[in-house]
Amino acid sequence: MGQAKSRGTREERVQGALEREKEAERDAAGRRRAVGEQISEFNKLYKTKVCLAPQEDHEGPIVSAHTLSLEAFLRPISREGRVYAIQKSISNDRSKFPLSLELQGLRDVSVFNGFCRTHDRDLFACVETRPFDFNPEQLFMLAYRAVARESYLKRKQHESFPSLEKFAAMHGIKEELQLTELAEQYLTAILDGASEIETLKSKLDELLIAKDWGKLVSRALIFPEPPSVVASFAVQPSADLNGNRLQNMADRTVELSHVMVSVIPLKAGSAAIFSWLDTANDAPLRLFESLAHSGAPTKAVIHAALDLSENVALSPEWYESLEPTTKNYIKSRIFNLSQDEIYAIRGNPLARSPDLGDWGEPIHF
Repeated sequence: MGQAKSRGTREERVQGALEREKEAERDAAGRRRAVGEQISEFNKLYKTKVCLAPQEDHEGPIVSAHTLSLEAFLRPISREGRVYAIQKSISNDRSKFPLSLELQGLRDVSVFNGFCRTHDRDLFACVETRPFDFNPEQLFMLAYRAVARESYLKRKQHESFPSLEKFAAMHGIKEELQLTELAEQYLTAILDGASEIETLKSKLDELLIAKDWGKLVSRALIFPEPPSVVASFAVQPSADLNGNRLQNMADRTVELSHVMVSVIPLKAGSAAIFSWLDTANDAPLRLFESLAHSGAPTKAVIHAALDLSENVALSPEWYESLEPTTKNYIKSRIFNLSQDEIYAIRGNPLARSPDLGDWGEPIHF
């Protein structure tokens, strides 16, 4: 009896071990499936199509709208129809960084599904079909385009945050979950950022409908040489190039101000344009002045583009001519996640920067 019982116990242990192994495999498969579903939902979400124009006469399909004009801004710095731009790749491989700098076709660069065909064509005709001469409508539409893209992305950022149920499934957690204080702060920051950019877009919508371009303040550095980097973005600057604090991002009792930035080629030369509403605080102007009076304006503008935005494109001729260490420096600036906080923490980067070229001495506009 003892021997039979002993043998049965061993069999039960083996069977139990096999069951536990199968359960672990099922749990792992469930986690992989949950992660895959979340990635699929994330990717679909950023392909959601909506027209953000304030007018109601939407017509035609939603198009892949360029915030950096394909013909006016990307084509001049391209080589055989391609430029270097950030490629996002979301996967369940945790060892793989989600961003890379890749040579891409112009139709895939700086696009988002934010306007119907009619409004993408008509609203931005002043930028797409006319030489850029800094007239108020052109300056306004550059800023508006950057804000529309940021509004689209902020909405998707909030919507892409997984529910607690999905998070539990992704990590194989069976207990009921609650948000940690850090997660709550993260979600609050996303909501605040989305709310603030929506408020700004609403103000610009009203001005767009009224064709009241005069409420936008613009400053520019106009360089005699063509750019090696182009960019379009809207940001709430927290520190200037020298690390001086501009706005307290943690203070929810005050209204923070945005600056809209476009770095673009011109028929002869290039321009870095900084715009903000006339009701903004002094943060946008102080950021611009820190770049304009940096003593190395080309470096300063390139750093602002790389540090403050992922919506950038690089000239292949320029980028491929750089030394390997300089290329790595460029990537380190693009892939930083702290934006202008690095200025407040580490100070002005220009003294540490390698040679990034020179677009010539700019005229202040």
